[in-house]
Amino acid sequence: RDEIIENAESFLAFKENVKKAFSNDEYLKFLLNLKNPDVLEIKKYVNQENKESLYEHIDKKPKLIKSIANLLKDDTLIFSISIYENDFNTIINNFNQFDNALKEDYSIKEKLGDVIDLFIKNKFKNEEISKKLLNMHIGSRYNRKQISYLASQINDYDFIRKVFRKNHIETDASLLERLAQIDQEKTLKFIKNRSDMLKQHWSNIIPLFNFLKKTYSKKDIESYIEKNQDCFRTSSHLKKHLKEECGIFISQKEGRLTVEIR
Repeated sequence: RDEIIENAESFLAFKENVKKAFSNDEYLKFLLNLKNPDVLEIKKYVNQENKESLYEHIDKKPKLIKSIANLLKDDTLIFSISIYENDFNTIINNFNQFDNALKEDYSIKEKLGDVIDLFIKNKFKNEEISKKLLNMHIGSRYNRKQISYLASQINDYDFIRKVFRKNHIETDASLLERLAQIDQEKTLKFIKNRSDMLKQHWSNIIPLFNFLKKTYSKKDIESYIEKNQDCFRTSSHLKKHLKEECGIFISQKEGRLTVEIR
């Protein structure tokens, strides 16, 4: 049965036999694998339980699935197709289907970066939509520019703070920048209270100090290092890279830590 469905076109002459012998769900899959299926016939066999078969074909047959979605007047499916097609207007007009679309086809998460690029290209800004997209940034492989664009539209400090992940700081430094724009003093306090920020690989700490150096005074940075001096005493790799990549020189003499920022 699976081979017949997979090679549907080769069995087109036996379509009526397949229709009689197969279940409705199997026959739907058979029709979807034909080169030129009857869209009206497909519509007859689609139901809520087997609709996932349509989502499985979006990437391969977007025009066919789009025709079916329009016949079914299925806004969630229409929205999902618009993401695959980079259809800006349809995405915007149907964004209320975002949560439903994720439930039906979670793989669209991988394409959300392209959606953000589309928004950047069209200079589209919307705080609520940006919140939904930013909430999905872990696992969606957003780059720093995409995260920065979303965050720039959000004025909710606590929301951005909760989305921030220290182990994604290479990109999430953009979130720290936005937090500092909203409230610089509060953001410094947030960083100082997160002792775990310094308890990770040096490659995740360097972007943090590049942000601090760009945003805060030398005195603020020195104070932060001195407060967490135990994290720097034994980490030669961290001190080496802080010197080379951030211009922050940390040395130790007679048990005392000295900091110089250039």
